[in-house]
Amino acid sequence: KDNIKALRLLWNPMCDEFLFDINMMECGDYYTKRKVLSIISAIFYPLGLLGPVIITTKIFMQQLWQTKLDWDDLLPHPLLETWKNIYSTLHILKDFRISRLILGRGKIVQIQMHGFSDASEKAYAACIYLRSITDTGFCSVNLVCSKSRVAPLKQQTIPRLELCGVKLLARLASKTSQILNLDIESTFLWSDSTIVLAWLAAGSTRWKIFVANRISEIQELNSDAKWGHVHSEDNPVDILSRGEAPELL
Repeated sequence: KDNIKALRLLWNPMCDEFLFDINMMECGDYYTKRKVLSIISAIFYPLGLLGPVIITTKIFMQQLWQTKLDWDDLLPHPLLETWKNIYSTLHILKDFRISRLILGRGKIVQIQMHGFSDASEKAYAACIYLRSITDTGFCSVNLVCSKSRVAPLKQQTIPRLELCGVKLLARLASKTSQILNLDIESTFLWSDSTIVLAWLAAGSTRWKIFVANRISEIQELNSDAKWGHVHSEDNPVDILSRGEAPELL
């Protein structure tokens, strides 16, 4: 059966998988800011399933804006080579297949939500997984969605960026639980930043405005969530905050 297209996603109903349609446009060395931004906007996907690849293009877009080029100016040589390296691998995304199923098959007796956040000097990010257990004891863990943001041009400390990542996670977890409308027994939110977890444990009143405002929003959005520490090497959202090439993803 033919694939069904919705929200820039292709869905194959026979195997119940998401596929990705990337329209490649070869322009040689004649890439302008207008052309590059057009290509980058065309590979956006609302669920963030290609997040580690897309954040790489977002970071490049930020670099492009910093050059203050006019819309139809050709890219200078260093940026052109960087862009060509990124663009030459995007066709690999056509081979990606991601299951639409986010719960295990069978009678579900328990559902947990697990969210992770991370930050680097270039970006911060969050992702959500559902962990479901059936009446036979089978456990299934599936990625639901992710979000990422490029770090602001005004330089911030890593703890502050980690805090921004945790706030992004808090918003994503709250929104996801509302949209899914499932009987989620418990929510676990994880960060590899011990500093941010200490800020959360102490509450918002002890800190200056930047930290206090964000801690207050995080606690309000996820008052029932259990916060925990995850080691950086075990944090699945690590590649989303740093970016990853399609062939390695």
